[in-house]
Amino acid sequence: MQRNVPSVFIDVLVNWYSNCVSIVKWNSSLSMCFSQLCDVHQGGVLSPVLFAIYIDDLILKLVKANLGCCIGDLSVCCLVYADGIVLLSGSLHKLQLMLNICNAEINYLDLKFNTSKCHVLHIVVRFVWETRLLILLTPVLYLGTVITAGRTWRTDSSPKRRQCFRAFKSVYCTCASLSELAVQHLVDFLQTCSHVGLQHTSS
Repeated sequence: MQRNVPSVFIDVLVNWYSNCVSIVKWNSSLSMCFSQLCDVHQGGVLSPVLFAIYIDDLILKLVKANLGCCIGDLSVCCLVYADGIVLLSGSLHKLQLMLNICNAEINYLDLKFNTSKCHVLHIVVRFVWETRLLILLTPVLYLGTVITAGRTWRTDSSPKRRQCFRAFKSVYCTCASLSELAVQHLVDFLQTCSHVGLQHTSS
């Protein structure tokens, strides 16, 4: 309503989500219908948009608090993609304040953070003893990218390259009837992936 969305469209969404039911199919058997009154539909075209609107206030509050890192005159406090959130802060104190904002807003929205998937990465020029406990010795996977802790921002694409090699070997071994041109295209693609991966690893 604050975004001036037509009330008719809002009524359609309310009616749609209020009357949503699901069933479970197992072989040829069907379960009884049961109501599904929360969460957006997985794979739905509108789901990413609706979720983005739902958590937009959280992003606005983080931006308004101005506790994030600065790139020139630009304040960058968080990176958000779907339900993956990265908080960026220059100090532990500011990071804790940002977490407090997130906790209050998430409770208000009746959501929960999965703490088992939360990590802290310490990327600085010089390490200080007060924050040594926050340094992760193991890499963190975020949106398919492996980020490693250290003195500089580093990503590791070697797992993706290994996955690409395995896929190539699987295709090559199971398709003995491939033409020489098709094999050449696969090899060229594999070399491109390897080259790009090496560049990302060294960045």
